[in-house]
Amino acid sequence: MKRLCLIFVLSVFVNGVFGDTVSVMEGDSVTLHTGLTDIHRDDVIEWSFGDEQVLIAVINRAANTISFPNGSNGRFNGRLKLNDQSGDLTITNIRSEHTGVYHLDITGEKTTTKTFSVGVFGDTGGVKQMSVMEGDSVTLHTVLTDIQRDDVILWVSEPENTVIAQINRAAQIFSVDYTPDKRIGSKMQLDHQKGDLTIRNIGATMSGLYQVHIISGTHTIHKRFNITVSDRVKSVSVMKGDSVTLHTDFTDVQRDDVLFWSSDTFMAEINKTTQNVLTYDDADRRFKNRMQINRQTGSLTVTNISTTDSGFYDLEISGSRHTLRMTFIITVCDAVRTVEVNQGELVTLKAGVGIQTNIHLLWKIENESTFLAQLDKTGQIKLTTDERFKDRLNLDHQTGDLTIRDTITKHSGVYHLDINSNRHTIVMKFHLIVHALHYDSNDRICAAVILLPLLLLVLVFYCCWWPAQLVINENRRVAYASP
Repeated sequence: MKRLCLIFVLSVFVNGVFGDTVSVMEGDSVTLHTGLTDIHRDDVIEWSFGDEQVLIAVINRAANTISFPNGSNGRFNGRLKLNDQSGDLTITNIRSEHTGVYHLDITGEKTTTKTFSVGVFGDTGGVKQMSVMEGDSVTLHTVLTDIQRDDVILWVSEPENTVIAQINRAAQIFSVDYTPDKRIGSKMQLDHQKGDLTIRNIGATMSGLYQVHIISGTHTIHKRFNITVSDRVKSVSVMKGDSVTLHTDFTDVQRDDVLFWSSDTFMAEINKTTQNVLTYDDADRRFKNRMQINRQTGSLTVTNISTTDSGFYDLEISGSRHTLRMTFIITVCDAVRTVEVNQGELVTLKAGVGIQTNIHLLWKIENESTFLAQLDKTGQIKLTTDERFKDRLNLDHQTGDLTIRDTITKHSGVYHLDINSNRHTIVMKFHLIVHALHYDSNDRICAAVILLPLLLLVLVFYCCWWPAQLVINENRRVAYASP
C-alpha cells in the first residue's frame, strides 16, 4: 500500500513539475496547446520560460492586447506566435537555446497552470532541403518511432496548403488523398507506424515545399521539407551549323517563376513577375546573336551551332512552389570528312585542335566496340592490339592527329574522334577509303608491248641455242667413245 502511494506521489510530482515532454528537431516549429477552444473575456494568458519564469507572451482579453515582453528580441528574436482564439504558443524555427521548461498560467474565472518540457536536438537548419533525381523515390520522415493513439499526422503540399495525406490513430484514419494534388497522384505511400511519407517515381513538377503537422493533445510539431527534383542529364547531338532547341517540357511558365539558362556563364533569363526576358550574349561572345528564348515555355534555341558550343547547359527554375534543375549536354558533330589513299600509302587523320590539359581523346571505328588510340587526361597514350593496325599507328600527343602507315583495304571505314574536356565534347568523323592496287586496260597494253618482244627474243635464243647444244653434246659423246 505504501509502495502504491509512493508511486502515485512520484507520478504527481513528475507531471506537476515537468509537465508534458516535447522533443523536436532543430529548425522545426512547435505549438504548445492551452487546451482552450476559446478565451473568455476576462481571461489572461501568460507564457513564461525557464526556471526564472521569464515572461515571453501575454494575452489580456479584457484589454484586448497581445504582447511579447521578451520575445521580440534576444533568445526568441521574433520566433513566437500566439493564437488569438485558443492562446496556443508557437515557436518557429526552434533552436537548441530554446530547450527548457515553458510555463502556462491562465487566470480568469478559474486559474490553470501547465508546464511543457521542450527538448531540441539535431540541426536541420530550418526547412530540410532534399535533392533527388527525377524518377527516384524520396521519403519525408516525421522522426517518430511510433504514433500515439491520440496523435494526428497531416501532410500538406504548399503553397496551396492542400492536405495530401493524413493519419488519425484514434479514428482509425490512414488515408492518402489522391485527387486534390494531381502532381502527386497515386505515387504516395504512408507509413502507418511512423507517419513517414514516401513519394515514388518523383517528377520535376513535384518539386516544392511540403509540411507535416504532428498534432497531439498538448502540442503540435511542424516540420517543413523543400524538395528539389533535378532532371536526368539529357544528351543532344547535332551537326555543325545546325540549330538546336533545349526544351523545358513546360507548356507555360508559372506567374512567379524565374528561369536561368547558363553554360559556364549566364546565357538567358525569364522573370515572369517582371515580364523581363534577357539574353546575356555580350558576356560570352560565343553566342553573339545566336540565342533565342521562348517566352511561354522557357525553351532555349542556339542557332548556327559550332563545335565550341559543345558542353553542359544548365536550367534552373525557381518559384514559390518549386525549384527545378535540368541539365543538357550538347555534342556537336563536325561534318564527315572523306579521305582517300591507295593501298600501302601513309595517311594522317587530322584532329585540327591543340590538345590542352585535362583532355581525353579517343579514336575508334564506327560500329566497333574497341578503340584504336586514346590519350587520357594524364597524357598517357594507348594503342589498339588489333592485328590490322599492328605497328602501323601513331598518335600525336600535341595535336591528336592519327597516322596510319602502310594502309590496307581493311583499314577502310568511318573513324570517330571524341575529344572530351570538363566543359564540352567534340565529335569528328572521317570516312577513310583505301583503294586496292590494280591495273587498268592501258596498263595491260603497255605491259604486253614491253613483254612480248622480250618473250620472242627468249624464244629465238632458245630455238638457236638448243640445236647447237645438241650438236655439242653429240660430238663430245663421239670423242669419248673413240679408242
